[in-house]
Amino acid sequence: EEFTEENQENDDFGEMGEYLSINTYYLDLAPSDQADITVTNIPEGYSEEDIIWESDNVEVVSVSSGKLTANGVGSATIIVRTTDDMYEAHCSVSVQEEEVEFTPLKEVDF
Repeated sequence: EEFTEENQENDDFGEMGEYLSINTYYLDLAPSDQADITVTNIPEGYSEEDIIWESDNVEVVSVSSGKLTANGVGSATIIVRTTDDMYEAHCSVSVQEEEVEFTPLKEVDF
């Protein structure tokens, strides 16, 4: 198992088992993109089965056990939590049309 620098920095905070963490807290997606979020730390005494995945805006992004699907333009928060609500992690997701950047329609003169 590979340790990134981030993981090593976290060692300074003592026990790794005291919180729920995920591998990304911010995602930019295009419509119909898919992405994966992985849980990087589950609090002690919990297992994968105790983790609930939710989206606060399913019209923008839906999630099923870490697999995200962008459904529409907008923003949503993915909530990753334990079944007893003791631990929680959030990932902000922004879904934007890709063409917007490349097509400055307002500046076109006819």
